[in-house]
Amino acid sequence: MMRLAGSRSTGMLAIAFLLMMGKTIDALEVRKINTEFQAPWYRKSLQKHTFQKDTKMRRMSSNSGVDEFDSPRGERESKKIEKIRCTTEGGNSSSDIGDNSGSDKWDKYLPGVGIGVALGALISNAISILQSLTKPRPVVLMHGIMSSQFHMDEVTDWLVAELPGVYVKQIEIGDGARASLRWNMTWQVKQFARQVRRDPSLWNGFDLIGYSQGALISRAYIERFNEPRVRNFFSWCGPQAGQFGVPVVNIPLLHPINKVASPLWYWENRPEWAWYSWNDYWKDPHNMATYLEKSTFLADINNERPVKNLRYRNNLKSLENFVLIYSTIDNVIRPRESSWFYFFDSNDPEKIQTLFQSKMYKEDWIGLRSLYERGRLHFRRIVCTHLDVVREACKSQVFDMHTLPFLKKGLRNKSSSVLMRPELTDLALRNITLPGSAFRSHFQPESGKELDTGTVAPIQAIKKDGDGMD
Repeated sequence: MMRLAGSRSTGMLAIAFLLMMGKTIDALEVRKINTEFQAPWYRKSLQKHTFQKDTKMRRMSSNSGVDEFDSPRGERESKKIEKIRCTTEGGNSSSDIGDNSGSDKWDKYLPGVGIGVALGALISNAISILQSLTKPRPVVLMHGIMSSQFHMDEVTDWLVAELPGVYVKQIEIGDGARASLRWNMTWQVKQFARQVRRDPSLWNGFDLIGYSQGALISRAYIERFNEPRVRNFFSWCGPQAGQFGVPVVNIPLLHPINKVASPLWYWENRPEWAWYSWNDYWKDPHNMATYLEKSTFLADINNERPVKNLRYRNNLKSLENFVLIYSTIDNVIRPRESSWFYFFDSNDPEKIQTLFQSKMYKEDWIGLRSLYERGRLHFRRIVCTHLDVVREACKSQVFDMHTLPFLKKGLRNKSSSVLMRPELTDLALRNITLPGSAFRSHFQPESGKELDTGTVAPIQAIKKDGDGMD
C-alpha cells in the first residue's frame, strides 16, 4: 500500500506542476480552445446563453424606455453579449485576448490540464512498472503432514527478513493437522488450488515451497492445474518417489512390518481408522503390480500407468527451477532418497534405484529429463532431521544456501548437479552409470562402456482427465 500511495502522489504532483505552467503554455500562443475543437454541447450552451442575454436586455429596454446602450449597466451587458457572440462564432477579436472574464478565464489553462493528466498517468504507470520489476515475487508455503500453516511461521519470517516487501501466503487446508492426516491427497490438492486461485496477489505467478507431504501436494497442483503459474518450486524433503513406511512412526524396528501391512493400505474397504493421507503415496517395491493398479494418487501424478497424461509433463516442464532438497539423516521419509525421486529397486528392494536409472527419467514421463537437460532441475543435500527442516536449526542449509539464491536472482545453476547427489557410499551403489556427457569428468564407465543417455519415448496417448475443481 505504501508503494502504491507513493506512485499516486507522484502522479498528482506532476499534474499540479504542469497546471502551474499555464502561463508558459500561454506564451506559446496556445491561449484558448477554438470553437472547432469545442464539444457540440459546449457550443450549444454558449448559444443558449447568448439568446437569453439578448432577450433579457430587450425586456429591460422596453420597460425603462431607455436605449440598452445608453445606461452604464446596459453598456456592460452589451460587452458581455458581444464577447459571447464572438466566442460562439469562432471570432478572434482583440477584446477577447487577455480578458479573464467569463468562460475564457480558464480557456488558457485547459491545454495544460490535458497535458498534465496525460503525463501524470504516464509517470504513475512508469513508476508502477519499475516497482513491479524490483518487487519480489510472491511466495506460497505448503506445510507437511500432521501440522498446520503455523508450522511455517519461521519460514515466513526468513522470507520477510531477506526479501523486503515480499507477499507470503501460508496455505491451510481444512482444520490443519487433522485434515492433513485424514483427508485424501486429491481433495487436499483441490483445496490448495481453490485458495491460490482466489488470491489476486498470486494471479501473476508465484514461487512455491512445499515441505514433506506438502511437497507432493504442491507438485500435484503444478501438474494438474498450474493456474496461476508456479515459477520456482522448492521441494523440502518431500516423498516425491513414494513412501514405504508409516511416516509418523518410521522406526527401523518396524520396517519388517511394512511388507506385511502393505496390502491394508491399498484395500478399498479398509476400516475407517486405516484411512490416511499417506495411503495415497504408499509404494510397495515388493508388489509393484498392486501399486500401479490400486494407487489413487502417486501412480497418477508420476505418470506410471500405460496411458500418460501429457498435461502433467508440460506443466512441470514450464518451471523455471525445480529444486529437490534431500536430508542425509531424514528419519521420516523412507527411503530418504525419495526426496530426489530415488526409490527401492523393484527388482532388488534392498538397493536404491536412482532417478537417472528409472524409466520415468529416460522416457520423460513428467518432464524431469527435459528440466535437467535445460539446467532447471537441481539436487541439493542437507544434514537435518525431518522436523528441523522448517526450524532455525536448519535455516543456514535449507534456506540460505539452497533456496534464497533462486528467490533473489532466479538463477539457473548450469553446472553439473552430480556434486549435489548423495555419495555413492551412502547408496551402496558404486557401479552405476549416469546419463549425459556432463558426468564424464567425474565418473568413468566400467570396462570402457559408454554412459547410457537413454531415449525419450513418445507419449502414446493423452489421458482425458477430469482433474478440474468441483
